[in-house]
Amino acid sequence: MGGCAQDRERKVTGMLTSAYLDVGAIESALRSYERESGNFPTAEQGLKALVEAPSNPPVPVRWKQQMVRLPVDPWGNGYRYRYPGVKSAKPFDLWSRGPDERDSDDDIGNWEIANETAISE
Repeated sequence: MGGCAQDRERKVTGMLTSAYLDVGAIESALRSYERESGNFPTAEQGLKALVEAPSNPPVPVRWKQQMVRLPVDPWGNGYRYRYPGVKSAKPFDLWSRGPDERDSDDDIGNWEIANETAISE
């Protein structure tokens, strides 16, 4: 029976790690978008602006596709984006709602990532 619990724990740990890696990859794409276009996508434009050029203002003069497709979190849901950010010290919040699939204490967000990279880099 101990093996099943360990297998479940490994699976959950793997899912959490995957979510943190996705958040880091999306953050990197957002920083590239900001460098290319001059600002971050608005909340209305959302993460979709990383894969298709926004049509609602402010429409970037220079736009470059940053991701081929948006990843989904390990629980099958899209990552959430808020600009301006509320929880993160960064200009935006980026998160997965985690295993309970709702905004709660188990969310995996860019405000938790220990390796804080300055946006200006």
